[in-house]
Amino acid sequence: MPDEKEQLFLCKPCAEEMKNYKTVASVEYIRPARDKGTCELCGRRRFGYVCEVEYRDVEREDVK
Repeated sequence: MPDEKEQLFLCKPCAEEMKNYKTVASVEYIRPARDKGTCELCGRRRFGYVCEVEYRDVEREDVK
């Protein structure tokens, strides 16, 4: 399965936190928002960024 990219609206704290997820390969800031929006990770209305999130395919180790 190839890596997938998705555009999400994220606040800065959630975008930085998402970089540490095992299933996320990269988070790139596309453009800042001019108005407040609802963060798609935490659900708060904040100023944020439209981000391009690239996911990686991680095999589950607990499945045998």
